[in-house]
Amino acid sequence: MLSQEPESRPLVERRKNVPELLRLAQMTSGVILWERTIAASGDSLRWYGDNSVVYGQKIASLSEWLSIIHPDDRPTVEAVIKDCISERHEFDLQYRVIWPDGSTHWIYARGQVLYDDYGHPMRMVGANINITRRRELEEKLQLAEKSAALGRLLSAVMHEINNPLQSLYDSLFLLRTNPAIPPGSQTVVDGALRELNRLSEISENTLSLFRPVSELAPVDLLLVVDHAVQQLGTMVAEYSSMVVRDRCLPGKVMGSERQMRQVFINLIRNAIEAAGPSGKVTIRMRSSRDLVDGRPGFRVYVFDSGKGIDKKTRSRLGEPFFSKKESGTGLGLWVSSEIIRKHAGKLRARNLPRDSGACFMVFLPSAGPEHQ
Repeated sequence: MLSQEPESRPLVERRKNVPELLRLAQMTSGVILWERTIAASGDSLRWYGDNSVVYGQKIASLSEWLSIIHPDDRPTVEAVIKDCISERHEFDLQYRVIWPDGSTHWIYARGQVLYDDYGHPMRMVGANINITRRRELEEKLQLAEKSAALGRLLSAVMHEINNPLQSLYDSLFLLRTNPAIPPGSQTVVDGALRELNRLSEISENTLSLFRPVSELAPVDLLLVVDHAVQQLGTMVAEYSSMVVRDRCLPGKVMGSERQMRQVFINLIRNAIEAAGPSGKVTIRMRSSRDLVDGRPGFRVYVFDSGKGIDKKTRSRLGEPFFSKKESGTGLGLWVSSEIIRKHAGKLRARNLPRDSGACFMVFLPSAGPEHQ
């Protein structure tokens, strides 16, 4: 009887290292392998590696895996797998899962069914990978392309609007200076001229979004906020709103005063509408630093006493054409965020504790000590 020669120690050691190498490869790539046994007595699921990398928790059984699939995607996933078994082809799909912290993640899955000699399905094998980050990047790219297309469209539209606006302004000005116009009518014309000037300014600000940034000048941020509140005087009276400046410290930033005013008009108007009749809007301003790079600057907070912003809406704020208001265009916050971005600033939104309203925060870099 021939005796088997024992395996060499290096080969044995290498085989012992295979699970560890597989674990490292899965951690690096984020890919998890699995095998599902198909049997009349019941299916079983086996994972190769730590599946919490993909699912945010340890998943042991088939029922556990099905339970964390997003309810809207579960029927599709089950239908694809059933079709794969009956039609004998590979499957390739993307679906969402819910992690224990409530966050939604995207999974890419690919696999195939293995059959016995009689054509009966025995098991499925496949691989899953978390592609949430890739999906987010794709969505940001789509949004950037959408914004660029919108910019070109708005630029063309605003150019066409400016000519009739100027003609309308000239006509109203001549009417205003006509000595025969009754005093009551003069008040109406004055109001129309103010609104026309505001429309012209909005048009100019929108066009300026797509022009190269020119030389910026020191802007008194507190004065800009005050002017924005003054321009919204009629709306404040209509809503019986209380707009309060609380703990506002003076400071200057480098920028365009007109564009800054447009930003705060948008934010304060939205806050008044969110607060509703007899609501309260509080504006605060303080010196601060950028939390990422430490740049000195100023933060302006606009608080409202409304119902707050739901999670789904908050994730889409600043997206062009997205609005929860019946008469909204979905452009106000988008224009504001683009203006802030061109001024090297940041615009953030959050809910206040106990559903007591929302807060929009604007950070803008300081103009420097020589301009303060």
